[in-house]
Amino acid sequence: MKLLEELEDLQLIKVLDEKTPSPKTNMSETLAGSLTNEQAEQMDKELQEMRSE
Repeated sequence: MKLLEELEDLQLIKVLDEKTPSPKTNMSETLAGSLTNEQAEQMDKELQEMRSE
């Protein structure tokens, strides 16, 4: 534990409290805008083709 405290003092790491909740984001929020409509449509088309094989 002392090593962790020393590393934190040197600002090399940051020790988080166990009770700190991690921010929850939906995958849709994280990935929003990462694909164009054309890319999404192409991927959907390919997926439908794979499912029908």
